[in-house]
Amino acid sequence: MDELFLLGRGVCADWDPEEWICMDCVDDFLRHQLHIWWLDRKMKDGSILWKDCPKGYDCVDQIHDTKHARDYNHLCEPAPATITNA
Repeated sequence: MDELFLLGRGVCADWDPEEWICMDCVDDFLRHQLHIWWLDRKMKDGSILWKDCPKGYDCVDQIHDTKHARDYNHLCEPAPATITNA
């Protein structure tokens, strides 16, 4: 968790790691920070990263199309043009 707080990015960037947070906030924190932390670690390790899928983590193609799932990074925010209000 300390590494996630040290990123200082995302919606939780101004949270104090010494303060208690509720489980809903823990859920939000992990949802918004975990993928950033994972990608940061991959880049530091020198891993080759995939191109971001425009639909990001909301992409349903990754479920049915294994080639698409393998070829694109889905641990990213959806591009603004792909977000729709349902």
